[in-house]
Amino acid sequence: MESTPLHRGPKRRRDGEGSVYLRKRADGSTIGWAASITVRHPVTQKPVKSIVKYGKTADLALVRRNFAYAEFVASQGWSDPSLQRRLDEEIRDPELQAQSITMLELVDMWKKDRLTKVRTGTLAQSTLDAYVGIINSHIGPHLGHIPVKQVTVRVLTKLLNDTLPNTPASLGRVGKVRMKERAKHAGMEYEAYLATLPTLGAKTIRSVKNLLSLLFKYAKAQEIVTSNPVEDLETPRLIHKELDVKAEWGNFLIEHLRSTCPTTQEELRWLLATQLGLRQSEVLGLTDDCFVFDRNGTGKVVVQQVLALDRHLHGCGEKGEARVFPCGEKFAHRCPQKLRTGKYFIDDSTKTSRSKHGGVRIIPLPPALTLIAKAHLKQLKTLRKQASFIPQPYIQKGVDKMGVLVFPTKTGRPTTQKSDNAAWHALLRNTNALLGKQKKELIPETLPQHATRHICATYLAKQGTSVEDAKLILGHSTVSAHNVYRHRSQDDLRRIVSQAESSLRI
Repeated sequence: MESTPLHRGPKRRRDGEGSVYLRKRADGSTIGWAASITVRHPVTQKPVKSIVKYGKTADLALVRRNFAYAEFVASQGWSDPSLQRRLDEEIRDPELQAQSITMLELVDMWKKDRLTKVRTGTLAQSTLDAYVGIINSHIGPHLGHIPVKQVTVRVLTKLLNDTLPNTPASLGRVGKVRMKERAKHAGMEYEAYLATLPTLGAKTIRSVKNLLSLLFKYAKAQEIVTSNPVEDLETPRLIHKELDVKAEWGNFLIEHLRSTCPTTQEELRWLLATQLGLRQSEVLGLTDDCFVFDRNGTGKVVVQQVLALDRHLHGCGEKGEARVFPCGEKFAHRCPQKLRTGKYFIDDSTKTSRSKHGGVRIIPLPPALTLIAKAHLKQLKTLRKQASFIPQPYIQKGVDKMGVLVFPTKTGRPTTQKSDNAAWHALLRNTNALLGKQKKELIPETLPQHATRHICATYLAKQGTSVEDAKLILGHSTVSAHNVYRHRSQDDLRRIVSQAESSLRI
């Protein structure tokens, strides 16, 4: 059997896009088309596999070849959306071309669209990074090679209800190669070793589902699909990990703040967290005008802004086949063509204000907290007059208030998230040192800083604050979201059961 090329270049093109040719018998009669491609290693560029697929038409052969190519590179853990896109562009039939677009190509198109939003400031870089992490770990390995139009409700149901719940949580991050090395080091078979690892939780699976919904909404807007299959899926049940937060912890922290916090600034910072439940970015973004004091001595704090980071972006281009940026640097701040300033700014919006029922939160200050706030602001005026106090210059983003931050460093710079977290864990260690002397139960020193909001919600519940009022103080958009933060102790439950028992008439 002889194969005669038709309207094609040499089989091995410079861009590696393969060949398409008409198949002929010895008598000259045709028997259809063939499409071939040589798969090369993304780093060494050595040939790894030759793929040839057939069809009655050139477009059908191309569709089958492209699907086989996508399936193979996915099995190897490689990805090259740009090459996959070029392969699909060879298909002349618009309908078949749309049918051949894989999930990997859709993700690449969607990421470019979202990157535009990041550069215009309508999407946070950290949010896009989180999306990319979910895609690389949980969507790409399972769905990347499948054409978008073949991703049905049945396929997604199997992914969300069967595949992901049985997938080790660290597999996407570590990768199969390194995981096999760990299994070998542990003296176990690969599958047996995987069975010993903790699997993905419902929260991660819900995140995957929500991101798939975003991807298919984009595909629908681009007319790649006509419907969103994710809309017909049941949301995986979210079982919150029980964070054993006790109201006593807030009492312990507040009771010992004078001893554990060397400055009024630190005392005020942690009182705002434990008593009023302000988020970290909200506290660090407070400025003088956020504190309002009446003539009668009462005060209030206006939560209207946050401290945000103008994160660097790579300016050298997108990642290539080997998942490396053209500049060779992993981190954007090391890129010679980096974009953005990498400095902090005050964003005049908060998580609460961006929510469905959001707005500016105005929270009354307790009398003791009012006195501490006044004392700290008075000390700040003295600190700002010192020659060493040099605020960060305005970067032409957000609002120009960097010079009047309520919680700056001694040199006038914004307090970073890293140093604030370090201060939180130092506070826990100092508090536990005092509790140990009193032979009281210690607070877990691994408790994350965000737990202050749980402590506040639990403390408010113990004080008899209604759910609606507590929700407004913490800035939760719904009661269900707020209830996640309220924790009932065993003593509380015991008291409730006792009250119910006393009301019975036997």
